[in-house]
Amino acid sequence: MGLAVWGWIALTAFLVYGIAFVLASIRKVPVGRIGVVPGVGGPRRVLGEGLHWVFPIGPRLLLIPKGPERIMGNVTGAQTKDGWRLEAWVQLYAAVSDEQAAALSEKDWRTVTLDAALAAVRLAIERSDAADLRPSPHALDEGARDETNALSGRAGVKVDWLRVTVKWPTATPPAHPPASDALRDRDGPFGDVARSPIAAYGGHAGEGRPVPPPPPPRGPVPPAPP
Repeated sequence: MGLAVWGWIALTAFLVYGIAFVLASIRKVPVGRIGVVPGVGGPRRVLGEGLHWVFPIGPRLLLIPKGPERIMGNVTGAQTKDGWRLEAWVQLYAAVSDEQAAALSEKDWRTVTLDAALAAVRLAIERSDAADLRPSPHALDEGARDETNALSGRAGVKVDWLRVTVKWPTATPPAHPPASDALRDRDGPFGDVARSPIAAYGGHAGEGRPVPPPPPPRGPVPPAPP
């Protein structure tokens, strides 16, 4: 009789443990997420949305958002071709386009995308002149977005929208302006560019009146010496 009781107790404990083990192994990947199970000495396991069986003992299930997500960052110390040092505020919206690539990336896809965007904006600034960027606030947006997509594509990410805002109040002019800019007015790229005789004679662009030539000497002209 005693052995039978102990047998029922052992069987009950085994069933309870088995049910708990099965319930602990069932994991749910919610909508809009990617499930990643880091492999122990092997490749990662990528899980889609829904219920999955995951061994409860070992690495935890990681949930990665698919997006779209807003990502923001700063570019500092970028120098234009004409010597201006600029800072820029970068914001973008990106989403995962390839779940497998995003899940297997060594870094979080958001970090990869931000690094790519900052590098793309810095490169675009270094290829431009400050005088060309000032009148076109969004001149860098399209090119920086395309370059970001090229750099972050290996992580399975696509950038749908990117906006670059140059911080002109904190811009630093070059210490020695290029010779080609000698006819610019005193405001540099922040004002009108004057490439006319008005500015060459010391006038100001936009005044509409040239500086008159010096008057001829008064009195009779002395005769030439013999």
